[in-house]
Amino acid sequence: MVLTMETGTMDIGIGRIVKCTNCNNTGREVVKQEFFNQDAFYIIPLNRQTGKVFVVCHICHWGIKLNPKIDSAKIEAIIWDGREQTKAFLNRISSSQRNRILKSYRKMGLNKLVNFMSQ
Repeated sequence: MVLTMETGTMDIGIGRIVKCTNCNNTGREVVKQEFFNQDAFYIIPLNRQTGKVFVVCHICHWGIKLNPKIDSAKIEAIIWDGREQTKAFLNRISSSQRNRILKSYRKMGLNKLVNFMSQ
């Protein structure tokens, strides 16, 4: 059996406008989440996990790490500030990617965002 593993981060939302304390540029924060995928024969999903959430500067990628189990209210507030931009982002990506992000929102308990993005 051939197993493949993939790890990385995926964009799950766009946040508020802030001035980065690292690069001093002003712009919207990007909300990313860690993921781990394990597949058999490249097509049969065996294990799909998500992890920590990062809120980073879109230019220098400096930011903070949040635990979705503890900081879900903070994550929801950040994405809510950029909800229109996040909705436009979700409308541009494929339906499978959009569903994956909405599933991640549900898992974190971000029901307000799920309802807004589903309209």
